[in-house]
Amino acid sequence: MTSSYGVDVKAGLKDLAMVRHDPTIRMTCSPLGNVPGERTCVVGGAVSWKGAKGDDFINKAPTAVVDGLRQAKAIAAQCENLKGTVIYGGKVQTARSVCMMKKAGK
Repeated sequence: MTSSYGVDVKAGLKDLAMVRHDPTIRMTCSPLGNVPGERTCVVGGAVSWKGAKGDDFINKAPTAVVDGLRQAKAIAAQCENLKGTVIYGGKVQTARSVCMMKKAGK
């Protein structure tokens, strides 16, 4: 089974669904496990704004998170009409993602 992080997860579908729909817990997976070649998944407490939308998100999330999201949306809007791919950093990237990286100063 593969998680949204693209790593192997030794959990059942019910376990993954529980984490996804429970606003109080989160799962993070990393290829940096204790055993070479194995990946580690950790279940822990989620941020208080997990799953919040609209005004509820704005009220629950820290100001820095809300401001960062607004900045990211503004950058994405400036690049929304770009199509196609380009070579950037020696890799094939979408033109839109390269535009957003450049505008963000990356």
